[in-house]
Amino acid sequence: MKKIVRFMLILAIVFSLPMSLRAADASAYYGQWYGELYGMIMSLTINEDGTYEMLITGSEEPSPGTWELKDGALIMDGDEKSPLVFDGTNLVSESAEEDGMKLVFGREPIEEKVFAEPKADATIEEYAGKWEAHTVQFFGMTMDAVAANLDLRLEIEGNVVTMNSTGLSFTDEKAECEFHDGVLQLDAMKALNEAKAALGTSEAAEETDATEETQEGSVGYTYTLLSDGMLKASIDLYGEAAVFYLDSVEEFSEVPAPAAEESGAAETTAAAEEPAAEETTAAAEESAA
Repeated sequence: MKKIVRFMLILAIVFSLPMSLRAADASAYYGQWYGELYGMIMSLTINEDGTYEMLITGSEEPSPGTWELKDGALIMDGDEKSPLVFDGTNLVSESAEEDGMKLVFGREPIEEKVFAEPKADATIEEYAGKWEAHTVQFFGMTMDAVAANLDLRLEIEGNVVTMNSTGLSFTDEKAECEFHDGVLQLDAMKALNEAKAALGTSEAAEETDATEETQEGSVGYTYTLLSDGMLKASIDLYGEAAVFYLDSVEEFSEVPAPAAEESGAAETTAAAEEPAAEETTAAAEESAA
């Protein structure tokens, strides 16, 4: 009987507390937190006075804001759709997970990912074979290449590089590179101008023109073998460089088609089958008549 009374007393005390205190004490949120999203490291400082500061990789100054604790969740700048919840160890953004991302802040500092240096004495023979990208850096972000729909598969034979990419729309695109100082490199504008000069006539030269953007900008490829055996591929697209990191593979893995494309393909197939069915029916009726 005493145990039951004691248990009921504990429940009464717990349920008399405000919801925010029952779920998580505000002090659990105070201090420094570290998170990472798409390779960008975020440093979040939560102050006791209801303010915070967020510093993201590449930013010179931290971004300030305010926070409040509501139903055990940290609400930043009044945005109740994107709360941070303390799970006993980390701060977790549940809304980010719903969007297919994973945003977790922990107490331990996160070091920026550093890739190996170029191999100084690389030979052209070491480039030979198949390579598949696992990581891409673009617009200051470091992402999983396939997840970012920026997959890249290379096959290198001598100084010829064959590129395939679902996301970049490369299909067996060949680049005949120059090899010097341990690096394979192609200046597409230089190649275009040389092709024009070789053809001579303006009509033939027009056939070698890519696009107006290509003529005005620059498109180049640089492939560098790194000291840890990884391959770095830099693709310069009109001044914006996408940097891929690739591993040597025996065979290429299958790249999953984006859901939207699969859906579109199904609709196209259905649309194509429907008129065909109507034509068949009409032909049958005509024959019967």
